Amino acid sequence: MLPEPTRSSEEPYALSGGYPRGLVWLLFSFKGRINRGVWWLSSLTVGVCFWCLQFLVAGAASLLPRAVGWAVLVVFLVITYVAGLWIGFALGSKRVHDHGSEFLPWGIGWGVLTIGLAFLRVAPASDFAAFVGFLALVGFVAWLYVFGFKAGDPDGNAYGDPNPASGAVKFSV
Repeated sequence: MLPEPTRSSEEPYALSGGYPRGLVWLLFSFKGRINRGVWWLSSLTVGVCFWCLQFLVAGAASLLPRAVGWAVLVVFLVITYVAGLWIGFALGSKRVHDHGSEFLPWGIGWGVLTIGLAFLRVAPASDFAAFVGFLALVGFVAWLYVFGFKAGDPDGNAYGDPNPASGAVKFSV
């Protein structure tokens, strides 16, 4: 059992509970809260980095013999997708905590939204597929509003002290 961290106003990166705000915390922890600016910057940066990595690995895999290249590409894509889901859930968890809410309902909603969008890619055209597509669209708009545009609690909540309105966050590496 870890000792209970202490809070100190002298720490420039103090977070509720005294955990430092580092890049590892930002991308992999489910504790604390982040504001809209940090969420947008982190999400876009991670997305661009993953896209570039996948592009580079696909190019490198094309230089290998076909079977080996496909195996390398599939393994890399699985790893990046799992890492991307974890990072997305970690960022989303902290963003929902900024509103004082639990992440589980939003995480389930995000999963249903993702499955709904994937279903549209494989389902034949029908009224049911159109309905699922409509629900996925409504879910995406609600998700985008809550995560990207809705302001967090101005005061501290159960998940930590409020973040600066400017979006400035000091990281310790």
